[in-house]
Formats: sequence, C-alpha cells, structure tokens
Amino acid sequence: MTLRALLAGAIALVGLSGSPSLALEKVVLAHAAPQLTPSYAINSSLPQYLKYWEEEGLSVEIVPTPGAAAAMQLVISGQADVAMGAANAALSAIQRGAALKIYFSTLRGDIYGVALPEGSGLNSLTDLKGKTIGVSSFASAGAPYLKGLLSSVDLTDQDVSIVEVGVGARAAGALRSGQIQALALWDEAYVQMEESGIKFSKIITDPRAAYAFSSSLVAREEDLKKRRKVMVGLARGIAKAQLFESANLGAAARIHWKVYPESAPREGATPQAV
Repeated sequence: MTLRALLAGAIALVGLSGSPSLALEKVVLAHAAPQLTPSYAINSSLPQYLKYWEEEGLSVEIVPTPGAAAAMQLVISGQADVAMGAANAALSAIQRGAALKIYFSTLRGDIYGVALPEGSGLNSLTDLKGKTIGVSSFASAGAPYLKGLLSSVDLTDQDVSIVEVGVGARAAGALRSGQIQALALWDEAYVQMEESGIKFSKIITDPRAAYAFSSSLVAREEDLKKRRKVMVGLARGIAKAQLFESANLGAAARIHWKVYPESAPREGATPQAV
C-alpha cells in the first residue's frame, strides 16, 4: 500500500471518529418558561455555546413551555426526555401517579411571591379577597404557589379571580389597565417590571418554601435507569455552566443574548443591561 493511500485512510478514520454529528445522542429538554432570559443561561445557552453538552455526547434541543406543569406533561407523554422546572410541579404530578423523579437541582430557595402594587391599598393576603390576580400561565408553578399562600389565610381560589397574563409587557399592561390588582410571578419577572416603572409595595412569600428545591431536572424513572449516562451528562453540563456563570456573569449574559438574540435588550448589551 502506498504512503498516499495510508494517509488517506488515516484522514478518513479521523474524520469519522471526530465527527460529533455521528456520536451525539439527542435529548429534548422542556423548559418551564415561555421566554428564555439570561437567568436560564446555565441550562440553555451556556452548555450549548461552551459545548459542555457536546462533550457529554449530547445534542440538546431546548423547548420553552408556558410553565412547569406543561413541561412535566411533555415528559410524561414522551414528547420530551427531561423537564427543567419547579420541583413542586413534579411532586404534584408524582402524587397523581406519574412515574417521574427529580434527580438534580440548580437552585434552592423560593423564587415566587405575590406582588402588591404600590398605591393599590393592598397590604396583606386577606386584602386580596374579591380581587383579580394575574399568573403567567395556569401551567406555571406560580399558580399552585398562589393557592397555597391564600390557604394560609383561609382563602381559596373561589375567593379571588385568577387569570393568565403572561409576563413582561403583557403582564405590566394588565396591571396598569386595572384588569388585575395583584400578581403571582417570580423574582426575575418582578425585577423586569420594576425596571419598566412599576413599583410594588410588598412581595409576599411563603416561609414554608424558603429552602425548597426550585429549578430542577425531572425525568421518567425508566429513563433514569436505562439512560443514566445521558441524564447525568445533561446535569453535568449544567453544573459546568453554573460554575462558568458564577465567575463570568457579564460574559454569560452576552453569550445568552448571542444564542437567543430575541432575549437581548433593545438598547443592546450596555453595562446597565449586563
């Protein structure tokens, strides 16, 4: 065999073994968020852009959903492999008989709360009786969170009206127009609204949720047994991204805006935005 033939064979072999498209296993990750803002970078843009998932042999497709309950349902139905969302939504599904397991969490603590607008005259949960409260979606973990808070003052969802208002400008518009009198969203959503000029006199949280698992990976029990390497690789890629973000907050935000340009601020990547 000639030297040229040997080199050609070696190049072909390297090409086959080094081609990630032949080796990567597809994973569908359902996100419990309709919009992937930079706060979700560690489990969306960063492990993709920095190739952490690729290093684990994975090609991950990110699917946004209206909320945690919707994300869990995609996993239950087999339309997604893993859900990333609030653990309480997974626990509710498990209580109803779903064969799911929470196997990794990126965030511990309470991110939800009921916000009372400044100047509304509302000062406590009991003041919400007869009022209309906005949630991002009935599939969001914020909806059962709201009901749990109401029950702590002997109110039920029959004592209030709960409506879907989305997030961002739509939620802000519903509040400004008087369509709703309060909101049940999460910390990042409130920060964005306050930056747009809406002020809150109080955000009421549930002390019982102070140490709860929040953003968590949830998969079918069967997949955790049969595809353990895949599930662990997905979580490891997120853990690496979380470490990167903790040391490079500004870079993490800019990477996210590059991967998801629709999430970037209109004024661009200014120091204030970062």
